[in-house]
Parts: sequence; structure tokens; C-alpha cells
Amino acid sequence: MTKGMGKRAHHRQDMKKLNQTALTIGGVLGAICLIAVIVSLLYK
Repeated sequence: MTKGMGKRAHHRQDMKKLNQTALTIGGVLGAICLIAVIVSLLYK
């Protein structure tokens, strides 16, 4: 019983880490898109 609870807690931690990674990747992609738009507008 205790083993299962520990596994569940660990899984939740993994999900938190995954969300953090997804947010970071999303932020980087968003920044790249913004920069690309600005550059394309500047060099029209």
C-alpha cells in the first residue's frame, strides 16, 4: 500500500517537471516566433 502511494507521489512530481519543460519549450518557441515576425516586418 505504501509503495503504491510513493509511486503516485513520484508520478505527480514527474508531471510537474513535464509541465515545466513544456512551458519552457513553449516560451522559447514563442520568443522565436516573435523575433521572426519582427525581423520579417523590419526587412520588408
